[in-house]
Amino acid sequence: LDAVPRQFGQLFARQHPAGALGHRCEQGELVAGEDDVAPVQPHHAGAAVQLALAGGVEASWSRLIEGKSGAGKITRFDASDFATDIACEVPYGDGSDGTFNPDDWMTSKDRRKVDTFILYAMAAARQAIEHAGWTPEDEGERERTGVIIGSGIGGLSTIADTSIILKEKGPRRVSPFFIPGSLINLCSGQVSIRYGFKGPNHSVVTACSTGA
Repeated sequence: LDAVPRQFGQLFARQHPAGALGHRCEQGELVAGEDDVAPVQPHHAGAAVQLALAGGVEASWSRLIEGKSGAGKITRFDASDFATDIACEVPYGDGSDGTFNPDDWMTSKDRRKVDTFILYAMAAARQAIEHAGWTPEDEGERERTGVIIGSGIGGLSTIADTSIILKEKGPRRVSPFFIPGSLINLCSGQVSIRYGFKGPNHSVVTACSTGA
């Protein structure tokens, strides 16, 4: 991760030669020329993962290099009528031995208002922020801190469950948190709200290419 700013600087230098734009990049910092915009400030980089292997970067990486698999029998729903009953589920537990404990990341009250994908986003965001050591101390830094998060679909399970409630019990039984709890936009929105980030806020949803 420490090499990211340097690699970015080298890439920028190759794409924008000094002879053409008057820029030069040194260790990830853009040095402005006479006719250039303000220098690009170094950024903080943090990592986070929540996989079927385990929760957290270190546990997931250790199990990955040991050749372990996160695949197993589907437990979240009845898969008896499906052609396969194998999937890679995030392992829930008390938080020990690489398991994922929802209580560590959001209160039960807040979790009832959002889909599971937002819960995972909140967990990953906190891990990344803590790993990066980024703690904006003033309004200016908060306004310069943006959040962009992607999801393959968004709150699909909440949408599916709510459609059944709507059909069987009517619109009055639909939760007022249905929309803000399932929209892809609230993935990054909830992170910004939690940490007070006021910069650009965006969510990406392009199916399996979201993480590309």
